[in-house]
Amino acid sequence: MAAGDPVYFHPIRNWSSPWLDRLGVRWVLAAPGEEPPETGWRLAYAGSDARVYERPSAMPLARLIGSGRVGVERRTPGAWTIDWQTPRQGRLVIAEAWDRGWHASLDGRPAPIKAVGGILMGVRVGPGSGRLELRYHPDGFIPGMVLSALGLAAIAAGLIRRRVRIPPD
Repeated sequence: MAAGDPVYFHPIRNWSSPWLDRLGVRWVLAAPGEEPPETGWRLAYAGSDARVYERPSAMPLARLIGSGRVGVERRTPGAWTIDWQTPRQGRLVIAEAWDRGWHASLDGRPAPIKAVGGILMGVRVGPGSGRLELRYHPDGFIPGMVLSALGLAAIAAGLIRRRVRIPPD
């Protein structure tokens, strides 16, 4: 419902795609006076600046495949904290793009993350209850930090040497 940008944004063309539900897309922003592209969406806001529609079919951002309860305690860029409870083993699916930089811990112990549907994150849990913590550190983050620090140290050393001006022998 917006203009495309070749780098940052590709407009959605198939508004009935099940991926919108799987990704938990609950709210859609539209131009003022624009009708929803799908029937059944609820108008949540209508103003002179925009319209906002709610998609009732959107799945929760974190959900259990199987039975159980899931509660997202915290969600910030690069970090999730999710409490879960299930009577049997299941897969906790998180509507976040899977990448090798994601690391999971179940009750403080490392846990493997698998790609679900080729894009979302999934972690095996249960039976019982616990806390899942997810953290994101992109590949190359630590080496990049080290190289940046070395570069800044070299610049600082050059500036100090220039100020001190060691006289030649």
